[in-house]
Amino acid sequence: MCPLCDDALQCLVNADCKSGKCAGSCQASSCSDKVKNGDETALDCGGSCLTDCDEGAACATGADCKSGVCKTAVCQPPGCGDGVINGGEACDDANKDPFDACSSTCQSPAGHLLLSEFVVTTDPTEFIEIYNPTATPIDLTNYWFADYATYYQVTTSKAPVATDFVARFPPGKTLGAHAFATISLHTATDFKTAYGSFPSYDFSTADTNAPTMGGTLGSSAGLTNTGEMLMLFYWDGVTATVKDVDYLVYGSTSDKVDKTLVPGYLPDTPVGNQIAMSAPGSGKSMHRCPTSEDGETMKDGNGIIGHDETSESSLKSWQVSAKPSPGGPPATGVCP
Repeated sequence: MCPLCDDALQCLVNADCKSGKCAGSCQASSCSDKVKNGDETALDCGGSCLTDCDEGAACATGADCKSGVCKTAVCQPPGCGDGVINGGEACDDANKDPFDACSSTCQSPAGHLLLSEFVVTTDPTEFIEIYNPTATPIDLTNYWFADYATYYQVTTSKAPVATDFVARFPPGKTLGAHAFATISLHTATDFKTAYGSFPSYDFSTADTNAPTMGGTLGSSAGLTNTGEMLMLFYWDGVTATVKDVDYLVYGSTSDKVDKTLVPGYLPDTPVGNQIAMSAPGSGKSMHRCPTSEDGETMKDGNGIIGHDETSESSLKSWQVSAKPSPGGPPATGVCP
């Protein structure tokens, strides 16, 4: 019943000592004595110990834990959205919003424009949306869209067939940091009827409610409902090759990009290894979720920053949205 003994006083058992450690005399607390003592929050970890505590151990603050996250006095496993950079994350802003400065998988967003949403049916409501995930505005002057596999032949002025298009943005247009732009594949008026506002651009020279995309628009151009590809690319109108920017494949289509044997280009991902997403149903859209292009080959490619844009899995990166949201991020619940 006597008070516990201070360090250096004689003892018989650990229970005699304030430190909980007896070796003939009471030993000073340490972070390696296999006793929870001193200011440790768990056995030989936390507090002033250099060793941080494993998940499930007791803690007082995040600094006590290997994950950096202490909740309800217990160290938590690392997780995207917990506000702490851990577990292989490149960033963590305490949320899983895919369209801010940190992706929904807590990786840094791509350093270039992205395709972010599209609708293919019904025809008057068709649109494509792009997103600027970077912190600076991007000049759109030399950016193009195409929906056919030999789009790179634009450098030789070879035009697409009537059902396809190769379209470029009007000169001098820019897209702000973390901003969206919508492109109606029909008229700006059709787009407003469907979505309540005019698009950023349209395919109609007759409709003056939005700037018109240039390039070559086939007489019956549009995105096939059951399956097709779409490439966003960069070409300055002078060089002999184009730079891929973002690429997607959807539905049942064999129309996939592979420039492997084309002079001037590095090998693309073989067509058989390109993974398509499903085709969106009528009135639905497909929405990109991770803005970090997870799983994409980051070198030795034809992309604008050296990636192989044909290697990203469209199936993993895109989700069906029951209610399109042109000009903004997906509705809550669309992205996992």
